[in-house]
Amino acid sequence: MGALQPTNVRTFHFGGTAASGVTHYIGAANSPFFRSPATGDEYAVPGLPEQAVVLRWAIRNNDASNNLLLRLGPATGSFVAASGSTLANYATLKPGVEWHTGPFNADQQVNDNVGGVDYSVLLVQGSGGSCAYTGEVYVWDPADG
Repeated sequence: MGALQPTNVRTFHFGGTAASGVTHYIGAANSPFFRSPATGDEYAVPGLPEQAVVLRWAIRNNDASNNLLLRLGPATGSFVAASGSTLANYATLKPGVEWHTGPFNADQQVNDNVGGVDYSVLLVQGSGGSCAYTGEVYVWDPADG
């Protein structure tokens, strides 16, 4: 017997190239967590519904020599390196390395102050040069019967 999967849990694929020092925002088109107005560095995952709740992110650094910096949304602030006793607010993926979040519980990620899902946007940035990446986002879509 195979595993059961609800029809409203789906996987969407994405990929691109992140330039060094330029933040790319990955999420659903029309996401309230993209900056408004859009500035051209927002990357809408093909087919990802605006109302979908992100359950898990997976991303791989496909570059041969450059690091990929990443952090979860919201899309405010910037990538801040570690300094003194303060930790960096991002993770560094070395070339060829893949990173996965654990499954998010929907009631733990909804931000009532902004009326939406904080982790619905993944932020990436190249380090030391442009960096190619691919990934998947697993979502629960309450509108999908």
